[in-house]
Amino acid sequence: MNLEDTIYKRQSIRSYDATPLDNETLDEIRDFIDNAKELNPNIKWSYEILSTENISTMMRWKAPHYIAIFSDEKENFYQNIGFIFQQVDLFLQSKGIGSCWIGMGSPKNYKNPDDSQKFIIIISVGKPKGNLYREIDQFRRKSLDDISDKRDERLTPALLHNLHLQHPIPNHGISPTMMTAAMTYTELRAECLEAGFMENGIR
Repeated sequence: MNLEDTIYKRQSIRSYDATPLDNETLDEIRDFIDNAKELNPNIKWSYEILSTENISTMMRWKAPHYIAIFSDEKENFYQNIGFIFQQVDLFLQSKGIGSCWIGMGSPKNYKNPDDSQKFIIIISVGKPKGNLYREIDQFRRKSLDDISDKRDERLTPALLHNLHLQHPIPNHGISPTMMTAAMTYTELRAECLEAGFMENGIR
């Protein structure tokens, strides 16, 4: 499964097999993190994959591994970390490995070698006990109208992609992502009109 497919099936995992991942898999994860795209290459950041014994968390459940993430405190450093590790999140799921971002947790008995970097967050990692993915019809998402009172044309490609998954539009073999990226807003709106999606609030 590629990363694009994973976007529409991913779910946070909170129940893990206690068996640690093998060293080869952990090295593969490290290699992906080390080569992930950065939003801002000028912001220094680091991470460490820790075991359960080196993590303090309020969660009742445990995972065999946790990624502890650190960063310099520069403009948009939170966004930079989110950009990097959302890629990691999808990579893990595409490899059959579950993950979950945990705000109420921190490293224990571990000190980041770079004192200038702030601890940001931990991500649990491991093989899931239950289902790794969920299907589109299992998601319960609010509509854009429910969460915003503004129209933003930049959201149209993402909205159309989701609508396409629910009600496929003929695209002559072009993926929904490529189709929306290649269209102008006017063309997208016309596509919505033709497909009868205007009731979803695209103006």
